Parts: sequence; structure tokens; C-alpha cells
Amino acid sequence: MSETLALTPSDSFLTITNYNTDQVIISGGVSLPPAPVLSWSPMPSNSNIFVANLSSLFQSGALFETPRSLFVGGKRAIRARYPNGNPETSGLYTNPTGYVSKARTWLPPVSPSSPAQEIHIVSPNRTGHFPTFQLGIGGPVSQFSPPESYWGLEDPVGGAATQYEIVTGLTYDAATFTNRTWANSQTGVVHAFHAQHWGNWWDFICTSH
Repeated sequence: MSETLALTPSDSFLTITNYNTDQVIISGGVSLPPAPVLSWSPMPSNSNIFVANLSSLFQSGALFETPRSLFVGGKRAIRARYPNGNPETSGLYTNPTGYVSKARTWLPPVSPSSPAQEIHIVSPNRTGHFPTFQLGIGGPVSQFSPPESYWGLEDPVGGAATQYEIVTGLTYDAATFTNRTWANSQTGVVHAFHAQHWGNWWDFICTSH
């Protein structure tokens, strides 16, 4: 799809489904062209890692930001990580661990310039922890991409009693991170997990430690 699928109140009770037994994938991704437009080659330092130059796709307008996911044969490829592994099958922690047990310091949150736009759908509802659909757009979750989350609400029902605050970064002790260094840390991604591991945030790494 080249444009966002916009659903409005006039689309209420609309059902989007496949036709008969057709398999349908709705995606905002871009199909990568074959060689010679785009060619893959092994890295000199590691023949198991293949790279491709995407500059022609940016110049043509096919890409406007650095891709964060790659699908090969209909399956999501695993991002390069240390230690090497697939978190979907090996879990969050691998041996030797590629994680630090805690941050040394957390950078303070940025106060939003305006409150979030709130969406509350009161029907249908259900009993339980989250009885209705609620969403906050902008405000304290402006740092998200897209900038929307349940936690953007001023008074989230079923969750925290106060409005959420999102930290802007963290520092850690390099020695506890198995002394790993990267040639270009600005292209990496760091995952930060809530203490109980039920929520997480991720952002681009700005420095190696």
C-alpha cells in the first residue's frame, strides 16, 4: 500500500477480510528490486552477513526513512544483534547475555507542550481490567512512532493512576555489557524493559556506552 488506510465513522461495522481462501497481507512495506538495481554482497569482515546499498531507493522516493524490518520469503528476518540469536525462540536472555541488568541512570522525561488528544469508545464494553477502548495521541507519547498509546491518557483506566512519563534515554556501565563496541552505534537499537518485563521502549542508540 502506498497510502495510509484511513477508516472514519462512516466505515463503522465494516469487515475487511480475504476473498475465499486467498491469503492477504496488508503492508506498508516496499518490495526490494532484484539485481542489478539492488544487489547483496557479503561483508568483508563476516561472510555470513550480507549488505545492500539502498541509496537508489531513497533517490527514487521508494524509501523515505531507514527500514527497521526486512521480510524474506514472507518471514521477518532477524535483526543483527549481540549475542547472535532469535529472541522469538531463545527468549530475551541468551548466554552470554547481551543485556545489562539495570541502567546506571535514566534521563528525565520531556514534559509535553500540550496534552494528548484522547479517544474513548464506551461501547462495546466488557468486564475486567480494561473495560473499554481508550487511546491517547500526542502529548506524553509524542516520542512514540506512531505517537499514540493507551498510556498517553491523562487518567488511564485499568492501568496507572497517573499520567505516564517516558524517559528520554539511559546510561549503563560498559563493563557490565560484556565490553562490546560497535563501529557505528548510531544505527543500532537499544531495548529498555520495565522492571516486570511487561512493557518496553526502544530508541536509537546515540553512543556506544
